Amino acid sequence: MTCASCVAGVEEALARLSGVSSASVNLATETASLRAGPELHACTITGAVEQTSYNVPLQTVQFALSGMNLCSAVANPQGSDSGSTKKAECG
Repeated sequence: MTCASCVAGVEEALARLSGVSSASVNLATETASLRAGPELHACTITGAVEQTSYNVPLQTVQFALSGMNLCSAVANPQGSDSGSTKKAECG
């Protein structure tokens, strides 16, 4: 991305996705941050960015969790694979 117009185009594409409540793009770091509901899949986000002619070479997804007890999360994290990393497959 080279200008504010590029940023606006990607932000608009992300903001139009169903379930997105806010989206922002940082020109300097070429990253996007958004707030979305649980129904939004990472592949949908990637597709929206790629439709604006930009690539998504690496994804980092952070989720906010609620209702989790610290002791139980440390002792038995749901979905834990002993530290393995899972990558979402788009296709």
